[in-house]
Amino acid sequence: MARGQSEPLLEGVALRSCVESDLSRVLEIEHASFPSPWKRESFLSELHNSHGCFWVAENAGSIVGYLCCQFVADEGEILNIAIDPDYRRCGFGKSLVREAISVARQKGVRSLYLEVRMNNAHAIKLYKSFDFHEVGIRRRYYADGEDALMMVWREV
Repeated sequence: MARGQSEPLLEGVALRSCVESDLSRVLEIEHASFPSPWKRESFLSELHNSHGCFWVAENAGSIVGYLCCQFVADEGEILNIAIDPDYRRCGFGKSLVREAISVARQKGVRSLYLEVRMNNAHAIKLYKSFDFHEVGIRRRYYADGEDALMMVWREV
């Protein structure tokens, strides 16, 4: 796995591919993070997605976050990202998004999309720091009826 050249990972953070034995911890973080969490089967599907990348972030040997994305032709999508509530706003999400963009560039991806809850100001700020731009709103996108902000990063 290659990292972006501009900034190193946080000290003590390791990013690696997720394996099935990580899913219990991933599911704990997922349930602590979202009102409509993904099910185990969704994560299993991403583990075996030939177009996907599924990474976990570890701090001192413990999984503190994860990111699932997929790349097809010259487009990609960040499907799911979450950080353990005790480790938020410490740079782990930034490390994961940076990795997704780095791999996207290596694969020749020109556009990387995502949806984020309209009320998730911290995540929106994170994505904007990587030059993601708002491109639309998906009305009632989430199971609880909340809208999603659609964002895109484009390679220049």
